[in-house]
Amino acid sequence: MATYENLAYGPHDKHHLDLWLPKGTTGPVPLLAYVHGGGWQAGEIVDCGVPSILRECLPQGVAVAAIGYRFIEDAKKDGVNPPVRAPYEDCARAVRFLQAEAGRFGLDATRFGMTGGSAGGCTILLLALKDSNPLGLKAVWPAIAQTTLDPALHAKWLPKLRYGAHAFGLTYDELVRRRDELKPLIDDWSPLSLLEKADRTRLSKICLCYQHHYP
Repeated sequence: MATYENLAYGPHDKHHLDLWLPKGTTGPVPLLAYVHGGGWQAGEIVDCGVPSILRECLPQGVAVAAIGYRFIEDAKKDGVNPPVRAPYEDCARAVRFLQAEAGRFGLDATRFGMTGGSAGGCTILLLALKDSNPLGLKAVWPAIAQTTLDPALHAKWLPKLRYGAHAFGLTYDELVRRRDELKPLIDDWSPLSLLEKADRTRLSKICLCYQHHYP
């Protein structure tokens, strides 16, 4: 059971997180925030990835948060464009909430890291790379994350893959047909493209570990 369950960090009913605090620690503790996968279309705040994170982090004096966020369909209903902006902005909002409330929870706001798998991994890469780590994250560990939403790269690397168009509210055929027109937008939401133009001086302050699977 989490130390704090269903903490609201915003107005939407998906804007909740669970927070586990290590026992027997003195002083502010670092935090690892987890973002679940599910293609930005499904998944639970606390999924199968959380227990192992808790086993590793809590005994080492590291707090853990599991973040809930709006899915693509929620974003469409809210008029968010492109829809993938919603989970990105929600997770950023959750981290800022925890940073702002660090004193209340006994957290060290200067020592926050993030992890997540699949779409959750893509989201945390976006959080680290858009505007060159605006949240001041100290570590990012994405697992099996999508590094690009560009269908041209998908066709080159994994020709049978038909993924990512929903992030822009499109079908895959529409994304392929309009790829050149939408290339600036695709680059804005593809971690690989963001890495290529990021401020490397600022990124040098973040530890990035990547477990590869998706392109």
